[in-house]
Amino acid sequence: MKSEEVLDLIKHGENSSVEFKRDEISSESLAKEMVAMTNLAGGKILLGVADNREIVGLSRSDVEEWVMNIARQNIFPPILPHFEILEDFKEEKKIAIVSIPVSPAKPCRVIHKNRKTVYIRVGSTVREPSDEELLQMLQANQRLNYGKILLTETTLEDIYFKRTKQYLETNLRLGLGNSDKDILQTLENLELIASHNGEYVSTINGILLFGKTPKKHLFQAGIRAVVYRETLENYDIVEDSTLDDPLVPEIDENGRVMEYGLIERAIHFIGKHCPSKTELTGARNIETSEFSNVLLRELIVNSLVHRDYTIAGADILLSIFPDRLEIKTPGRLPNGATIEALKKGFRYYRNQTLVNVLRDYGYIDARGMGIRLKIIPSALELSGKEPTFIATDTDFTVIIFRP
Repeated sequence: MKSEEVLDLIKHGENSSVEFKRDEISSESLAKEMVAMTNLAGGKILLGVADNREIVGLSRSDVEEWVMNIARQNIFPPILPHFEILEDFKEEKKIAIVSIPVSPAKPCRVIHKNRKTVYIRVGSTVREPSDEELLQMLQANQRLNYGKILLTETTLEDIYFKRTKQYLETNLRLGLGNSDKDILQTLENLELIASHNGEYVSTINGILLFGKTPKKHLFQAGIRAVVYRETLENYDIVEDSTLDDPLVPEIDENGRVMEYGLIERAIHFIGKHCPSKTELTGARNIETSEFSNVLLRELIVNSLVHRDYTIAGADILLSIFPDRLEIKTPGRLPNGATIEALKKGFRYYRNQTLVNVLRDYGYIDARGMGIRLKIIPSALELSGKEPTFIATDTDFTVIIFRP
């Protein structure tokens, strides 16, 4: 790095990706900082800079060897930071810049006294993660299939058995006849149910897809849908509802929807508050919907299959304003995903089983590039404006402007 760049980092102070440290700290303390950064999004540790931004310089003669030994011996799995020293500061004081990469095997842990401990970075502070935050890291790095976790308080009575049978026979075209035993075995093979203490219980995926009241067993299931009278969030609302349905509908032998699933329920909610309009085409009045079903289905399906279900305290939030539609999905974008990448067709699957089943129902096509091929063109056709995408450390929001 150039001196000017380092001075600019110091000027702006510590944040989630920049940390100042004297090199007099213990090996364990530096290991904590390195692990917390690699478990987040990487960053830079400036050794020789005090917390008050004063450049105090380095005191160790073996600082590079010390840092690399910590990265290799005090961190599991080991990481490989980039190390450099800048010498052209006033009074000949040196600064070491330790650039921490994102670990491909996170969560990384600090090894200390035969104990391995995970640390995360929140702003400019370091702490141990909560159970929920640890689950999020494991799932984000595909080291945990959260949807396979058993909901041990459930029974087969908590699942729409008719819908599961329809799925197997109509969508997967499995000739199971009327044998409940074969149906249960197939659902177990698909990891939608599992045996527990001699009885069948549902997995998280099973409840999300086919559960009678998913939120009863999984608080973060469903969608909160709010309609505002004004363009700002306030208490002046038209409706505030919780949509609690299984993801998939009940269908007949011809594929027609007999009972809504959550996707249809959300589309119906939007249609109720954004009614169709009449356009004069030639000599006829033609009824058209404000939002196309293609656009709405893509928005809702994306939020349902890509949300981070390990975040228990947040719902998918569907908000309708006079000038726009917003869908906020809990969970940060996974490593490698950016808004620009998504616009160009970047694909990622946080919940592969949900994607597979909804694809079997025709909600998702094989290309998996809905933002590029469906959402952006449909939004432009609707209002002439591109949708707005907002990614934060906690959620991902899509805003569609109304005409």
